[in-house]
Amino acid sequence: MKSCSTTKKKKKKYSSHRWALGLFSITTVLLFADQNLMSPNLTTIADEFDMDDEERDRKLGGDISLAFFLLGAPASFVVGMLADTQDRSKVFGWTVFIGEMACFLTYFVRSYNQLYICRAVTGFSIGGALPVIYSVLGDLYSAEDRHVVSAIVSIGMGAGISVGQGVAGFLGPIYGWRLPFLVISVPALFCAALVFFTVKDPERGTMEQTAECFYENSNRSIPAWKYHLRTILNLLKTPTVALSLFQGAPGCVPWGIINTFLNDYLSENRGFSVQGATTILMCFSTGVALGIITGGAGGRALYKIDIRLPALFAGGTAIMACFPLWFLINGINSTTPYYITILSAIVAGFGSGPTGPIIKATLTNVTLPNTRGKAFALFNVFDDVGKGLGPYFVSLLIVKFGGRTRAFNIGVSFWILCGLANLVIFFTVVRDEQRVQTALQRS
Repeated sequence: MKSCSTTKKKKKKYSSHRWALGLFSITTVLLFADQNLMSPNLTTIADEFDMDDEERDRKLGGDISLAFFLLGAPASFVVGMLADTQDRSKVFGWTVFIGEMACFLTYFVRSYNQLYICRAVTGFSIGGALPVIYSVLGDLYSAEDRHVVSAIVSIGMGAGISVGQGVAGFLGPIYGWRLPFLVISVPALFCAALVFFTVKDPERGTMEQTAECFYENSNRSIPAWKYHLRTILNLLKTPTVALSLFQGAPGCVPWGIINTFLNDYLSENRGFSVQGATTILMCFSTGVALGIITGGAGGRALYKIDIRLPALFAGGTAIMACFPLWFLINGINSTTPYYITILSAIVAGFGSGPTGPIIKATLTNVTLPNTRGKAFALFNVFDDVGKGLGPYFVSLLIVKFGGRTRAFNIGVSFWILCGLANLVIFFTVVRDEQRVQTALQRS
């Protein structure tokens, strides 16, 4: 009877874990779909607000992406600190609700200033949600499983890119560019409510090799602000954490090009229809998903052999991804055989996929359970630098060089810096992960 009762408890536990992982993944899909709802229809939006080509790239491509960063970065810090001390399901639900309500209101905007404000507020949910997700999942799954779990969430990001591009690219030209904002925001708000009311916040540190009293032992007698500041400084002093954060900024510059400009570039500058350009981006997203799966499964297998090997895999694929993306930007147009275009898009996406789940699993493994919220808040800030300042920087390059192609080529090269930073983690990750395990065992 006791064995049967234990089995039922385990099944219930794993079921709740799967529910949380599934719900977080679906919400991630919708959040990243939200982020990409403008890109297929940049020119259409520009025409409505009487913008020329330069204003289109600078205001819709650069300034609005910068607004994401200006609100998303502080949101990462605030929500990340709350994630280390408060009920994370409630924090996540409110974070998504705030941003997705702004997405919902985008349908009703009638001026560029209104559009700017709504998209800036949407950045709050994207900046704040990911630190909570990875903080929770770090307490639901063990170190060995985190590469796979991180891959599942990263697939949600890649799928979101594809869903957002698809919804906006296919519905926008027919029903107008506003409708996709309703199509995405309504289910996202519903998912936020489900997380708020149905996901139980797991106890911090339960999946670590440590005493059950770890979280209680982390209680502090110093002022909260001093504790948070000390934690952030200690995180930045950890080499693997610092490298994980640094690689995000240059690594997101090419993603800024892909998510913000590439769809419109293919339709306006390379001769494809909006639907054709959207199809190419969806093929790219398919490649990303395959790359993420490979990164998750491959990272887990390599981790079991040697915990340093995933860093080599992540760095190498990031650098290799530059070449098919350069070809996609420079070598194809509407007369290129379609199978070549599709193949290059899939290969470019595949090369860009493995780094995400590997670096996030690595960051989880080299941070303590009660610091992961802040660690991923920092990670998001550096990501937001790339996502926000990256497209803004590229928009300035477009103006400087008088066109998009050269600016995009420079932006793609930032994946090389990202890859090199990942390769250096090979030399730091063993010591940093051992330091965390030692601290946990002493608690």
